[in-house]
Amino acid sequence: MGDAMAIERVDLPEVEAIIGDAFPTRDENAYRREAKSSTSAADSARGGQVVMAANSGYTQEQFLGAAGGALSGVFGERVRGFGHDHTRYTNVAAWLTVGADNIETTKVGMNRVMAGYHEAYEQTVDQAKREA
Repeated sequence: MGDAMAIERVDLPEVEAIIGDAFPTRDENAYRREAKSSTSAADSARGGQVVMAANSGYTQEQFLGAAGGALSGVFGERVRGFGHDHTRYTNVAAWLTVGADNIETTKVGMNRVMAGYHEAYEQTVDQAKREA
């Protein structure tokens, strides 16, 4: 993964005529880098959630009366907010990973089909020459 080059269109004579501009231009590795970034953001949100939950518990125990309840309530809202952030970033990372996999699968498949077509074409030409 990392800094790997994006999969390029196979270089064969008939590719332009058959595939033309239909080969995916998106960089599957860019999607993977963004997924990694979103996973890191999800981890940070989870860390924030843990810290806020701990602070909420401490506040509830240490502050008496309305102040403790109010602070605990605000911290509780933050805990839920970090939880929502974690879910959102986790989902984005998953969508980006699926996108990267789809791009890669499409590019590899198109290249395999083109290589197979090229090989079959060459075999047919060779057979025609032999039988002519």
